Amino acid sequence: LEDSISLARKKNMSDFDMAMELYQQGQFENAVRLFSKVLADDPADNTIKVYLGNANKYLIEGPPQNWNGAEEMLYK
Repeated sequence: LEDSISLARKKNMSDFDMAMELYQQGQFENAVRLFSKVLADDPADNTIKVYLGNANKYLIEGPPQNWNGAEEMLYK
């Protein structure tokens, strides 16, 4: 299981990087599409779940005031 998770993460690294770039640029619709693709391949990745949830939220509500593309992770 550990090896398959690692392989999935390596396989999806470029999509994850692109999704993060889109997210940080405020292109949430495109980021959601890529985050969802990565999560489908690696459903155990909690980091993707956090960013996907935030991107969906920001699509509906807009990002927080003074948002600069970075997120403070308050839990591990």
